[in-house]
Amino acid sequence: MPLPEEPFETVRLFTPRVDRYDQIPVRTNRYSVPIRRIGKRVRVVLHASHLVVYDQNVEVARHERLIAKGSVRPFVYRIAPVVINVIDRGMPAVSSVIKSP
Repeated sequence: MPLPEEPFETVRLFTPRVDRYDQIPVRTNRYSVPIRRIGKRVRVVLHASHLVVYDQNVEVARHERLIAKGSVRPFVYRIAPVVINVIDRGMPAVSSVIKSP
């Protein structure tokens, strides 16, 4: 029997609500999302090696999938807006920290 001509993805879909800590539960782990999404439902597409988080049809986060049960992906979305804002204002101390090896 021949394989289908059109490829298909083997993914799982979830629609968790973002908690007050800007995290979503996916299976047994927790992943951070941008703080603007707190309290909203988001759509998660779980692939074998990573997951993608969408708010409406806009991608808002992408993470490598955590393997160990009960793991938490770091809060990168809390720090990033502050760092970007400081860099935009031209503060060299913070930008030099980001450029460090």
